[in-house]
Amino acid sequence: MTNPIMSLLQAQAPVQNPLAGIFNILKATNNPIAMLQSMAMSDPRVKTAFDLIQQNGGNARQAFYAEAQRQGVDPAEKLRQFQSMMK
Repeated sequence: MTNPIMSLLQAQAPVQNPLAGIFNILKATNNPIAMLQSMAMSDPRVKTAFDLIQQNGGNARQAFYAEAQRQGVDPAEKLRQFQSMMK
């Protein structure tokens, strides 16, 4: 099974940051949850993230902070890194 996100990314003009491309696709889709579920079936990393969010009652923010604490990393630093990637 092919990854639908990767197919859409390849069809678009090259994006400097692949995460920015994924976010643009999710924003453009009518059902981003269904898109993520489809990705989770073909990419174990997405499935792990999706499962973690589900374990936290569907709250992605809570899942992020819980995982950061579990890994012993500073969530604020990770958010700064992510924000710099999105520029």
